[in-house]
Amino acid sequence: MDVFDVLRWLLPVVILVGVYILRRFAIRSVHDEAKEPTLRWYAALVLVVIIIAIVSWVILLVPTPTIPL
Repeated sequence: MDVFDVLRWLLPVVILVGVYILRRFAIRSVHDEAKEPTLRWYAALVLVVIIIAIVSWVILLVPTPTIPL
């Protein structure tokens, strides 16, 4: 196993944890209107992290061509 194999297994976990955190903040923001801007900021941050993780995962899934020297 190299670094790319570890990242291929780790990125889906990061995506799932991000979705869980996003859902928790969405549920909490319904009950607590006073902290809505802060929770909205955290939700946007988690969403950006999820998008970066998905793009990185897709890039890692594409096999890298080997260049003969």
